[in-house]
Amino acid sequence: MSNITGYTVFDFENYQSEDNENITVNMTYEDFICDTEKDLMPLYHTVFQPLIYSMVFLLGLSGNGLLLMVLLQRRAHLRITDIYLLHLALADLLLLFTLPFAVSEALTGWVFGNFMCKLVGLLNRLNLVCGSLLLAVIMGYCYTAVVFTLHHSQQSLEKKGAIRLAMVIY
Repeated sequence: MSNITGYTVFDFENYQSEDNENITVNMTYEDFICDTEKDLMPLYHTVFQPLIYSMVFLLGLSGNGLLLMVLLQRRAHLRITDIYLLHLALADLLLLFTLPFAVSEALTGWVFGNFMCKLVGLLNRLNLVCGSLLLAVIMGYCYTAVVFTLHHSQQSLEKKGAIRLAMVIY
């Protein structure tokens, strides 16, 4: 792989055409590059991504912080859906705490050292796992709430029908 260069040369010096004349073609990689195209990715990584991450961080921190404050003030009277919201807010905060590091990395490169790099990566992966498992638990709860509600309502309807049938018979 060390023999690969940044350009390609096509050399057909001994190529004979149908008219028996020699054709020499030298083309390089630079012949196929348009100089008029601008690469927009550095602009995205240095301007838009830090701006968006900063806005998400500020809005997410204030919103999830307010939600946590409200839920923790009435923690004695929390229902199961409130507990799920509490855990979702905690998972969001876990992700939000990694965004300032991403903004700093986009602007200046990684300056926090190897340990913080591994810790931020761990927090990102932990958030992915925790958020996915939490959403799976919420989905299971919603499924059981719907299925058992329908099952119980169907049984109660059958019991009422049986009572009405018994009343008609007597």
